Amino acid sequence: SVRLPVKVWDTRQQKAAVTFVGHQHEVLSVDWNRYDPNLLASGSSDRSIRLWDIRRPQGEVKGFQAHRYAVRRVKFSPTERLLLLSCSYDLTVGVWD
Repeated sequence: SVRLPVKVWDTRQQKAAVTFVGHQHEVLSVDWNRYDPNLLASGSSDRSIRLWDIRRPQGEVKGFQAHRYAVRRVKFSPTERLLLLSCSYDLTVGVWD
């Protein structure tokens, strides 16, 4: 199966600094963790959420099927270090820690 990338772009160098590969369909949302600048989350139309560490570009820290339909949005909590929220086209909201 095809794996689609998530790229962290370096605007100074004008190239991708890190490329993560894992989602099977397009990525609809990405969010950085404000408490850990190395951690980001991505949500995809493949119904999955993946957590990435830019220090480990070889694979996700964690990946899981989160919803029955595409993950429309992922957002780290502004107050809790490891709390992640997601919403989906299946009309559900997920809270992940």
